[in-house]
Amino acid sequence: MKKVTLFLLIIAILFGFVITSHAASVKKIEAYIKTLKIKIVIARKRKNFKRVKKLLSLLKDAEIALTQKIDKDANKDKVEPVWLDKDKIKEVEDEKDLNIYRKELRRGMARVDKKLEAIKDRADRGATVHGRAYVYWKKELGVSKSAPNQFDIGRVYLDYKNKLGKNADVRLTTDISRTADNYNLYLKYAYFGLNDFGFPHISNIRIGQSPTHWIDLMQKYWKYRYVAKTLTDHYGFFNSADLGVAVIGDLDSSLNISYHLTVMNGEGYKKAETNPQKDIGLTVKLDPIVWDKYNKITTAFGAYLENYDFRKVSLSGLTKKTSAMITYQFSAPRDGVVFVEYANQYRSINDGFSFGGQYSIIDNANIFGRIDSFKKASDDYALSIVGLEYVYNKYVKLALDFQNETKNKIDQSRMVALHSQVKW
Repeated sequence: MKKVTLFLLIIAILFGFVITSHAASVKKIEAYIKTLKIKIVIARKRKNFKRVKKLLSLLKDAEIALTQKIDKDANKDKVEPVWLDKDKIKEVEDEKDLNIYRKELRRGMARVDKKLEAIKDRADRGATVHGRAYVYWKKELGVSKSAPNQFDIGRVYLDYKNKLGKNADVRLTTDISRTADNYNLYLKYAYFGLNDFGFPHISNIRIGQSPTHWIDLMQKYWKYRYVAKTLTDHYGFFNSADLGVAVIGDLDSSLNISYHLTVMNGEGYKKAETNPQKDIGLTVKLDPIVWDKYNKITTAFGAYLENYDFRKVSLSGLTKKTSAMITYQFSAPRDGVVFVEYANQYRSINDGFSFGGQYSIIDNANIFGRIDSFKKASDDYALSIVGLEYVYNKYVKLALDFQNETKNKIDQSRMVALHSQVKW
């Protein structure tokens, strides 16, 4: 944490140096003006009129500097732009003020993004029905003499969403999947959400059957659910959905720290509750290093208790599970994501890791891969996936992939497949 703090402090000082430079470019001056305006909005909201006055003065000088810089670039003369006087530079470069400035700026940007999202939600208000289907062909390679060569449908989701007034919404999602020779219909999600009801650090409360604390998060970085499930989903370490209550919110917008807390039955979305205990899950996610929206490091930590009895204040004898992940998202030389996921059950041999990612080789084409290692009971599993994805358009994706899974070093499945995802 000290290293991260030092890194952010260095970035802040460099930022202060850039904005006070006499040779600042038009884009940098415009960016500085934009941040000043955000600070002014925040200061006015807090009724800090002394700070508003100082910021307005800085804004005026910056706008003059922008005009001078534009004139200089247009006329190619040697007129130096009018910029901040030394006393004001000293105020801005004060170390404490810089830290406050950066925190306020990030909070302000987070609030702006949230308001823009709320405006978009209001514009899109009304019932929506979406769907998603996974259709594939696969050929087993050498595992058995009767290895199938087959077309199949892995999943079909039908998703209904609707706004319930200003601060509530509802979601119903069905899950159609094959079991043996039949297709079964399950209710995956069925919950209503309470939004923006005034409590600090709480943005949403979901009541009903909703996503659990971990798997949905990992699917944002392993973007090939239509090819294979994530580590903890594939090996049944966590359920992907369950019935109960979930609380979602933010703890610190400057580091984009968010959390997802669940209290649920523990049986998953295909079974009814069988005991009086409940499962408790918590995930905390943060971005310790952010260069911009497309270049950042994200990490998350999860804790899970099975069969907790609220009538007793004791954790002894409970099944305890932990999980962690770190991702690096980048945009140069082309877009890509790399991630590592880890899961462990306390005082048990059930644990494992997943390492994978994707990289854009050309427009609309990505290579992807993943290596899993997982111990379950007395068995050792290993899974490797490598593939090439073609993004036909924003609704249709195709992936040619090879997968090999072993159990105790013996092949369980070795196949080549053409997977597809269609959304509507």
